[in-house]
Amino acid sequence: MLGKVFGKKETERPSKVVPISPLAKPGKDIVKKVQHIHEIPAGILAAVLQYLNPKERLKLRCVSHKFNAVVSDSRCWAKLNCAEIFSALDAEIFQSLCEKALDQLTTVDITSCWQLLDDELGIMTNFCPNIQNLCLSNCWKITDRGISYIAYGLTKLRNLDVGYCGQLKGFGFIDHKWVNLQSLNMTHCKQIGDEQLEKILAQASEIEVIKMRRKIRMIDLSDCDHVSDKCLKWIASSPSKLTDLRMSFCTRITNAGLYDLSLGNHTFEFLDLSHCQQITDAVVVFFSDTMKHLRILHLRRCKKITDGVAGFLAKNGVRLQFVDFTGCPLITPAAKRVLLQAFPSITVLVDVPREVRGVRSPEESGKQRATEVQITDVYTSGPKDMGKNQNKKKKKEEKKGRKKSVGHPID
Repeated sequence: MLGKVFGKKETERPSKVVPISPLAKPGKDIVKKVQHIHEIPAGILAAVLQYLNPKERLKLRCVSHKFNAVVSDSRCWAKLNCAEIFSALDAEIFQSLCEKALDQLTTVDITSCWQLLDDELGIMTNFCPNIQNLCLSNCWKITDRGISYIAYGLTKLRNLDVGYCGQLKGFGFIDHKWVNLQSLNMTHCKQIGDEQLEKILAQASEIEVIKMRRKIRMIDLSDCDHVSDKCLKWIASSPSKLTDLRMSFCTRITNAGLYDLSLGNHTFEFLDLSHCQQITDAVVVFFSDTMKHLRILHLRRCKKITDGVAGFLAKNGVRLQFVDFTGCPLITPAAKRVLLQAFPSITVLVDVPREVRGVRSPEESGKQRATEVQITDVYTSGPKDMGKNQNKKKKKEEKKGRKKSVGHPID
């Protein structure tokens, strides 16, 4: 590609039009013609190169003096996406990248960068205090000590993703300074319970914390086993106005907790309660006040949900676009018909009976069921030790049986 750009041609190149500056005064020339890529202003090149990963960006230094100067400029490092080079990114490389970006860095994505430790987060906060978007998803060596660095140092943070960081316990969020926080993703953080979540959402009575909580719109607690009804009561009492709540696989949640949540000042547009097996139809009735805003509802594998929910949604869910009832044994195709009559464009997922799908059991189709056999009888090319332990157990059992079968001589 670079050869095509810089290769000489006998024919004249078509001229390109590039804006000089968005601050140009009206009445004057605000565009100029360029004949070579080197004539493009450094600021525009820096903005384009931000979309390359750091490794590709650094390679461009060898192209020409122009590119070397652009890549060396801190404006070229406003975005840092290291997810594509997660296996090669170590502490030394990450520190050098932070030193290049300095206070120009606003977006950092280090998803799955397993070599980074807590100290690297401390270095990042020192060199780059203006970060607004930070993704630490699946960084399984980051602990609460590293979170405490960014909780105190990154005061302009707006979006934080610590999903799949199962080692976090929530203590690093104490005394955070995120007054502009808008989104917090804690998916699969199984050790963060009610008390730690309270510190995140409602710590002390400082004015900064109140502002921070008012700006939070989405909370993802999927697969957080320790979250219970007590957590929902704290969320309901917060002044934040949530529009997106995801609590799939929160098996401790009951109707009582969701009732407390419905009393809060929230307008839910996205609600995911999949695999919350203790909830019933009453949950949907609890949210009758906010049902007019609801667009997407997930009730997958909620075993106590019945067809009565469909009738209530058809009357109150005026903006409903998607409903997931799959895995609900008490939901029938009638629920889907009720919703489609009320909202023809809605998408409703329900389980289709096997009779309708044409699936029949072996007995019904006149065939014999498959017989169960040991896996060692099927796979003969497995590991060398496969089946040896079972053979030893069989031999021991046979020896015990022989000893029992031998009778004692009669005196």
